[in-house]
Amino acid sequence: MSWIDALPTATVLLALLYLPGWVGLRLLGVRGVLAVAGAPAAVVAVLALGAVVLDVVGVAWTPAPVVLLLAVVLGLCALLGRVLPPGTVSLPPLTPRSWALVGIGLAVGAGVQAGAYLNGMGRPDAVQQIYDPVFHLNAAETVLRTGNASSLGGLDPMYGSSTGVFYPAVWHSMVALGARLSSVVVASNMLMLLTALAVWLVGIVALARAVAPRDGAVAAVAPVVASSFLIFPANLLVLQGMFPYCLAIALAPGAVALVVGVVERARTDRSPGHALRGGLAAVVTCAGVVAAQPAGLAVLGLFVLPYLGQVGARRGLRQWRLGHRAAAVVAAGAAPAVALALVVAVYTVPALQAMAAFPAVEGSRRLALFRGLTFSTTIGWTSPWANVVVAALVLIGVVVAAMSVRTRWLAVSWLLTLGIYVVAAGPNNVLRDLAGFWYKSADRTFAMLPTVAAVLGALGVVALGRAAQRLLAESRAGARHGRTRDWLAPVVMVGVLALAFVTSGAFRYDERQNGWTAWGFQPDRILTTAHASTEELTMIRSLDDVLPDDAVVLGDPRNGAAFVQSVGGAVAFIPHVNPSSWDPDQSYLKAHFGQLRSDPKVCEIVAEDGIEYFYADDSGPQAWAQDSPGLYDVDTTTGFDLVAEGGPARVYRITACG
Repeated sequence: MSWIDALPTATVLLALLYLPGWVGLRLLGVRGVLAVAGAPAAVVAVLALGAVVLDVVGVAWTPAPVVLLLAVVLGLCALLGRVLPPGTVSLPPLTPRSWALVGIGLAVGAGVQAGAYLNGMGRPDAVQQIYDPVFHLNAAETVLRTGNASSLGGLDPMYGSSTGVFYPAVWHSMVALGARLSSVVVASNMLMLLTALAVWLVGIVALARAVAPRDGAVAAVAPVVASSFLIFPANLLVLQGMFPYCLAIALAPGAVALVVGVVERARTDRSPGHALRGGLAAVVTCAGVVAAQPAGLAVLGLFVLPYLGQVGARRGLRQWRLGHRAAAVVAAGAAPAVALALVVAVYTVPALQAMAAFPAVEGSRRLALFRGLTFSTTIGWTSPWANVVVAALVLIGVVVAAMSVRTRWLAVSWLLTLGIYVVAAGPNNVLRDLAGFWYKSADRTFAMLPTVAAVLGALGVVALGRAAQRLLAESRAGARHGRTRDWLAPVVMVGVLALAFVTSGAFRYDERQNGWTAWGFQPDRILTTAHASTEELTMIRSLDDVLPDDAVVLGDPRNGAAFVQSVGGAVAFIPHVNPSSWDPDQSYLKAHFGQLRSDPKVCEIVAEDGIEYFYADDSGPQAWAQDSPGLYDVDTTTGFDLVAEGGPARVYRITACG
């Protein structure tokens, strides 16, 4: 399959992400880049809630009901737009030239990453063979097959006989819609690329505009700086495939930008229309971040609460001076109270306590601090100092942000995000439990840092350019060359970015392509042991024409059997490699299926669960056979009919059970 063949799927998903949300936010009065950047989060919020509603009323998750759902929501937005007091939320306008520069910055930032990802993947239907994507691909196929995209039980088939399982399914619901034009794998890959190259980068531009509303240079530089980082999106999204959480991270900057825009507009214009319309829009977009993955609440906490705390403190101080003591306490204490509530929740809410108890690799906080400051990688081959120029620019940006009352909150947000990463990467103790929202994962917490660092790095670049311009202006030579002086700032900015690009090896392009991307998609280069070889995947793709659509296939999910669902169009009896999702029948067959001729219970389970086919592949590591002895070295000489084979794998029809 060629990349051109995947364009229709990518186009539909791009339209789904942006068009309904942009129209809805416009109807509510949101304008400019805030409407564009906030659109995906608004769409995610609507799709997440709509999927639950459609499930309750018994309507399948197919394009027609989804289009109708979006139309109804847009109608509601139009109605609210007419009945609410007039008002708009926007940022100060930029000149056409500034917008052109922003477009160039976006193109550079997206282009640097896109080339590495596309070349590293090789083809649009390349299968991501890492732990999390195995689940997410089959979960999307489950939505496509069952027509249930609800986060409240829609993914129950992924958990054996369990029912009513909560799992954020909005990512999978969008993949299922796109898959109708191609396949689950292609739709997932296209949504992954759009999340990295469009949703996140456009959100970065909007956040930069909100931080420096009258300075287009910051917005133009920010996406370029963003493309220098590897932990996100290259590591967590493209390699590890933590799709729902990565979607929340990508949506966050657009939502934060809208919150900042709404609050700043309310501070300068007290008319109720601005606050009502903007507040509603901000709530919806923030809800979208949380709906993508509940940890989005903590992500927003780190990004938004410093801003709201700063605004509240200033307002509280004014109220105190006016003698309004109660109002002052409420204004100044609201954001800290929310932050305290989040901290208390980690230590008291059972679900968060369970997440905090999740086994996570311990490490060195000192090393984590070094990585957090230099944005170096854990297993890549480039020098840990490769991105040192960008690291320096970020630190300059932190100083610049801290010196201004308007942007000081961004420096605080960076410090808090860096701190939670260092805590998560360290040894287990009570303090590390603060990272419970992220399962105490160093990678999950580290992945938040590039969002803030991209804007801070842009502030650093612009500050250097303006400083050079001022120095020349104050010199005698500058007085004689006024026109040259005007061009010095942009020349210095471009020069600094070029220096960062060259000294980092094109922002670590080779490692991004042949490391982080290839490690997830190339069967002969998978970071962990590949689940399926190239020949095996070719055979699995052919199963769509060999097996019935509802055929249930038993096999070890680690040896390629899980892909019969997302790639082959059948149903994997054990759809994921996580033992916590296996029910008693699945566990029993993993241990005893090979004894089907002597153990009557095996055939009872096979009959009850409608299992008709067996996926055999004994070529994996010995540890796989030790963990699933019933699925290895099975005697298939009798009672099994061969229906397909490829590489070391074979698919049989089970006849031994009658």
